[in-house]
Amino acid sequence: FLLNIFLNKKDILIAQTNEMFSILVSNFRSNKIINQYEIWGEIEKKNIKIMNKLFKNKPSPLISQIKKLSNKNVLFFYPAALYAHKNHKNLIEAIKLLERDKLKKFKLILTIKESDLQKFSMNNKSNIICLGKVDYFDVLRIYQFVDYLVFPSITESFGLPLLEAKINDTKIISSNLNYVFDICFPERVFNPFDIKDIYKQLKLTLENKNKL
Repeated sequence: FLLNIFLNKKDILIAQTNEMFSILVSNFRSNKIINQYEIWGEIEKKNIKIMNKLFKNKPSPLISQIKKLSNKNVLFFYPAALYAHKNHKNLIEAIKLLERDKLKKFKLILTIKESDLQKFSMNNKSNIICLGKVDYFDVLRIYQFVDYLVFPSITESFGLPLLEAKINDTKIISSNLNYVFDICFPERVFNPFDIKDIYKQLKLTLENKNKL
C-alpha cells in the first residue's frame, strides 16, 4: 500500500530475500529491483555472529534458568511477539495435544507474557514458559541451550529467528512455506494452518529425541 502511494518509477528497491524479490518484480515492473545479497552479502549473519561473540560470557540469571531447564527437558523455543500472523494459537493448541501423550518432559519457551495465555484457555501451563520481553542478546544466547526453534509463523518478510537458529546450530521445526527456505532447511516442517500436523511433527520430534 505504502509503496503504491509513494514509489517513483526511478526509485530502486532492495529485496531482503528471494521470495520478496519475486513479489516486487511481479508488482513493480517499472522499477529496478536488486537482491540485498548483491549489495551487502550475508550482512545479518555477520552482525549476529559479532553480537554472539561480544555477549557470549555476559552473566544473566535468565540464561542460567534456561540452562537448568535444558538438563531435564526437551526445549522448544519460539521468540515472537503476540501478533496474529505469528500463529501462537495453533502452536499452543498443538502443545495441548502433545501434553496428553506424556512422551517426554518438554517445555515450550515463548517471549510473551504469562497473562497472554489466558487468550488460549490453557488449563495446564506447566509445559509453557513465558519469558515476556527478553533482551535481544539473551535471545541469541538462549539458542545455545534449547533443542529446537519451532517457527509456526504464517507469513514473514524475512524470519530473523530462522537465521539466528541456523547460526547457532539449533535445529528448526517450521512452517512449510517459501519464506522459510530462503533462509534455512528445517529438520521438520508442518502446515501452519493445521493444528494436528503441527502436533504430529512435534510428537515425532519427541519420539526421536534421544536426549532424555
